[in-house]
Amino acid sequence: MIDRIEPPWPELDDGIRETVRALWLAGFAPTDSGDGSKSGSMSCALPVPHVAMRCDPRDLVADSRRLLVVVDSWRAYGRWEYVTGAGPAVQACYLPADDVAVLELYGALR
Repeated sequence: MIDRIEPPWPELDDGIRETVRALWLAGFAPTDSGDGSKSGSMSCALPVPHVAMRCDPRDLVADSRRLLVVVDSWRAYGRWEYVTGAGPAVQACYLPADDVAVLELYGALR
């Protein structure tokens, strides 16, 4: 089980804060995020909205499927903007040397 540390809400980019909040409330553990607005001024900033979340390596596949279900459910409410033409992208990564699992969501904004 991954320790969930509550995100520092005031420090999050305005455009991604509600996305992070929705993921937090859904039980995910966000660790990094951005709304894409700083990509011109910060060399390490991504040009698209994104949220990275830690998860237990044993739960990587199940959690990535759950993340996709959660994100798809947002579409049903019509309150979410998808900035990529194909809709949001969900990625799951495992770093065996560190035994770290990361879920990544790209392209979804509130």
